[in-house]
Amino acid sequence: MNLAATLPAIESWGPWAYAAFFFVSVVESMPVLGTAVPGATIVAIIGFAVSQGMFALGPCFWLISLGATIGDFGGYYLGAKSRGAFSAEARFLNERHLARAQAFFARHGSWSILLGRFFSPLRATVPFVAGASRMPLPTFVFWNVLSAFLWSATWLALGWVSGGAVTSLWGALKSFF
Repeated sequence: MNLAATLPAIESWGPWAYAAFFFVSVVESMPVLGTAVPGATIVAIIGFAVSQGMFALGPCFWLISLGATIGDFGGYYLGAKSRGAFSAEARFLNERHLARAQAFFARHGSWSILLGRFFSPLRATVPFVAGASRMPLPTFVFWNVLSAFLWSATWLALGWVSGGAVTSLWGALKSFF
């Protein structure tokens, strides 16, 4: 992927680019789909584009945070509705796995939602397991929203900082030569 050509192309989408940012953050938080979408990398690239003046920080932050929150709610809902799919013989939706997940969430539930957001393989599965293990919805809501905002701010900031560093380095190299 040629980032130098891709970012201006995305910028040309106008307001639809913001819709795409929202959509990507929803999908990257959903079970199964989220494991294939490199959400943190994409959000960091968006932060880079913001640092270059291509997009406004405020709308990017709010839409990415909202999308991540909604995506996790989708995972929680699917987990809560799939409890009947768990069986003793199943390979993935095994009742023993569910019992271990319930015990884990009883001990570490709140922190697992927050920390799971920052680890790519867990980001898409923790909300599903939280729903399947009947984590109380108010607890999930609080930690889901908090983690979505922290995750969005972190990755946008990393992209922003790297964009500033690239711009500074480029300016220094141009003045040197």
